[in-house]
Amino acid sequence: MVTDDIKSRISFEITERMLDPKNDITSQVRALMDEGYEMVLDDVGTGFSNTANVIRYPFTKVKIDKSILDTSMVAVRDMIRLFHDFDKAVVVEGIESKEQAPAVIEAGADYLQGYYYSRPLPIEEYRHEIR
Repeated sequence: MVTDDIKSRISFEITERMLDPKNDITSQVRALMDEGYEMVLDDVGTGFSNTANVIRYPFTKVKIDKSILDTSMVAVRDMIRLFHDFDKAVVVEGIESKEQAPAVIEAGADYLQGYYYSRPLPIEEYRHEIR
């Protein structure tokens, strides 16, 4: 049995491409959230991107794709504001340089992710690095 404490530390990431209108996953997302899991919309800006999906689905956090950051800091800033207006926490992916981080923080991002901080790690390497 998975306890509430464990559930609160597990996030399911659904990529934006999964939100194809032919695949209505709303009930599955809501069911997992009702069980206490966090649902995150990943790769925002790369798939079936529209504001309605962010509003309609009960995601608590959205992850703005690196491709948006690489294209336009103005777009990143505006997306952060929009998502915050709908009470979504925002992760900006693709932080790869010392210069990008302050700009994204100033734009209002809640979380930053990217190779500037760390490459993806196998769990054993991660455990070793945090000791």
